[in-house]
Amino acid sequence: MRKLLPPLLIAPALLLGSHLAPAGATLPSMVESGHEQANVAVQAPFTLATFNVLGHSHTAPGGNKSGFESGTTRIRLAVEALNGHDVDVVGFQEFEEIQRDAFLDEVRGAWGVWHEDDRNVRNSIAWRKSTFDFVRGETILIPYFLGALREMPYVLLEHKASGQQMWFANFHLPANSGRPGNEEAYRDQGTQKHIDLAHELRNTGQAVFFTGDMNEKEEYFCTFTANGDMHASNGGSNDGGRCLPPQRPNRTRIDWIFGSQGAQFSDYFVDESALVQRISDHPLVLARVY
Repeated sequence: MRKLLPPLLIAPALLLGSHLAPAGATLPSMVESGHEQANVAVQAPFTLATFNVLGHSHTAPGGNKSGFESGTTRIRLAVEALNGHDVDVVGFQEFEEIQRDAFLDEVRGAWGVWHEDDRNVRNSIAWRKSTFDFVRGETILIPYFLGALREMPYVLLEHKASGQQMWFANFHLPANSGRPGNEEAYRDQGTQKHIDLAHELRNTGQAVFFTGDMNEKEEYFCTFTANGDMHASNGGSNDGGRCLPPQRPNRTRIDWIFGSQGAQFSDYFVDESALVQRISDHPLVLARVY
């Protein structure tokens, strides 16, 4: 498997419709200066990934992806893929409870996984414990299919080598479907919540990283990056009202990795290998942060 260069920094994610910290916990103080946030550099490199692992229910008997192996088999293959790229943090989508349990069994304590509770594991964030320590976790309510609100996670992690704390958030926005309802409108609502959250988190003075299956390409990029808080791991620009989404070879996809200004990316890579194609109908997308 291809190995990346060492990554650097990670960032914060915060309030706005989230479940706040337990009673007595103190949130980082907020800067009241609009877009005056400092561009926070990453102090030590790391590798960040996003992976829609195709939920177990899709490949179980009666599911709509019956050509795949079971969810538990596939998540064990996912561990192999993550280790092959030396991934340190990953945002999982469609990560169902049975897959979460198989993942934890496979990694044998080497990784941590966070979501608030067992009812909401489908969007989870996992980190390699040899690289990061868990500090705290939060959730924010994001519209999903038919506007149903789902709690989606963001966590504060501390890089062991540098001591730097960074926020990571992970999302899944609804795809178009044959069901009634306007999923485009719900994606738009979710995108605005992402924008607000990224801005709030940057105001904590820490780096911020977003991963996820946004189910949009150019539209999501241009909307999410318009205020200048975040930039994409695969390039592109959005300045003075002129949006230029990432071009080939790092063309836009629905699976995204973003970082706050000051964090840098290299070695953006889309793994569509035979191994990954056994795991999911999505690629494993990763980048080095530094």
